[in-house]
Amino acid sequence: MQMIQIDARQNGKTIDVSKGEVLKITLGNPGDGGYSFDAPQYNSSVLSITNHTRILPTSGTIGDAGKDSWELKALASGQSDLTFTASRAANANSAIVIFSGKVTVS
Repeated sequence: MQMIQIDARQNGKTIDVSKGEVLKITLGNPGDGGYSFDAPQYNSSVLSITNHTRILPTSGTIGDAGKDSWELKALASGQSDLTFTASRAANANSAIVIFSGKVTVS
């Protein structure tokens, strides 16, 4: 099974994958601003999250909250928007977009 790895550099782009492939996206954790990731938004008939991993910071830099990584399996041909947002628990209107792209499964 082939794995396609992407990160924030593919923000706003279309990612092409084949049915059965796994798309792995790794994004910086926005925790330094009091944010936490919301549930990713995607078309569940096209993609399915198979794994979510929290990667602890290693730099020792103040404000480094580490990274999060998700693996999404391409279930069926089609298209899906893929959006990752983060929000502050104390403020429901605080959501910010961390990543937004389109996935095309062939």
